[in-house]
Amino acid sequence: MKNLLLITLFISCVTALTAQSADESAIQKVCETETRAWLEKDAATFNNCWQIRTYSRIIVTTEDGQTFSIGADQLKAATTENMAGDGGTFANSNYQIHVDGNSAWTTYDEVKTDAAGAHPSYEMRLLEKVNGVWKIVGMSVHHYKPK
Repeated sequence: MKNLLLITLFISCVTALTAQSADESAIQKVCETETRAWLEKDAATFNNCWQIRTYSRIIVTTEDGQTFSIGADQLKAATTENMAGDGGTFANSNYQIHVDGNSAWTTYDEVKTDAAGAHPSYEMRLLEKVNGVWKIVGMSVHHYKPK
């Protein structure tokens, strides 16, 4: 009986760790899909990464310190009519992901590279699991000039 309890506990722990890892992988994938879609001006794929809520928001700080904020009422138009992607590549690193049920957040470093050079930023995404799929509900992007 004691061995059965230990085996059950072990299997439960392994299952919980695997589920967390699957969520983290899915979150990282949706963030990278969203960025790739932006760079390729693929509004349909970009919008599919999002679940726009009344509280959704994008906040961006530019390299020169300007800040702008796009609310939920402007998100759809901003992404379908004014895709600002200009091609190029990107690399994300240093993911920190926290999952709490059907909500999560992640931060990571991103470097987009195009004909004008490298553009580093600190990124944050707020996510919700909708029908079993992670969707972005908010984001913050802080561009900076490397030293």
